[in-house]
Amino acid sequence: MGKLTFKGDKKKKTKKVDNTTVSRQDPILPEKASAAIEGWSSATVCGDLKGPCIFLHGQSPPLALQHDSMTDSFLGLDNTDILSSKDCINFFESDLLEYLEIDRVEPNSTSQVFSIIPINDSNKSLLSASATEKFAFKHRDSYLSYNSNGTLELVPAISKNEIFTLEPHQIPNGVFWYIIASNGHKLTYTNSTYSFHHEEGTAFVIRVHINNTIKGSQLILESSQPTDSNTDVKKAIRTLYKETNGKIIINNDLVNRLKTASQRRELNEAIINEKSKYLSKW
Repeated sequence: MGKLTFKGDKKKKTKKVDNTTVSRQDPILPEKASAAIEGWSSATVCGDLKGPCIFLHGQSPPLALQHDSMTDSFLGLDNTDILSSKDCINFFESDLLEYLEIDRVEPNSTSQVFSIIPINDSNKSLLSASATEKFAFKHRDSYLSYNSNGTLELVPAISKNEIFTLEPHQIPNGVFWYIIASNGHKLTYTNSTYSFHHEEGTAFVIRVHINNTIKGSQLILESSQPTDSNTDVKKAIRTLYKETNGKIIINNDLVNRLKTASQRRELNEAIINEKSKYLSKW
């Protein structure tokens, strides 16, 4: 996972999207795409759900689920950053000339950010979890959970109450998700409180790093044409992407490790090591 960046940390590269056309299905990348595209995107499929994320609901302004460490409670607040449409990349079809506010949000505090951990029922292997709908959510050194009252809390380890199902629903201009507990109840925001007391839940938009999405990773690979100096590294990245079913996180740290290994003629060993580290994240 790359270092989290928030607005103001450093100047972002502008991600230009054509606002004059009706279809926003094919975003335009910067001319020189690096090993990672900066920014956040709305998750559209389960394969997008990895790495850092932010949970949003509501309309204008959208509310973000966040943990208040002072009171050890969960709040829905509108203190996020909302970018312009031209500075956003999303991978869903839309007939709107501007993305909805909820699909333009970026976090500005670590209190809003959770790390997604895919869960596989059979062997808890991340490599075989590309189609899973079950996940745990890590926040700092703890995991999102719910207690006997159905309200949210943080606990130090993963068990039954820390595994959630994410259920996607396609809508005309995006995708929203229900967060479902092991008891079948959906996470609901009512009276300024999050709880799992209802079968009809709150619809969430989940924002993730662009380079962690399936289509974002594919665009990075397609836009990075191999040259004589980096052919082996690009092939290694493609191999890792294929053998992890698109779940490996492609970022500059990964590329630099592979470049160093290539210079030392240890690239095959590095590929095995990267897959091993990916599996050991659990």
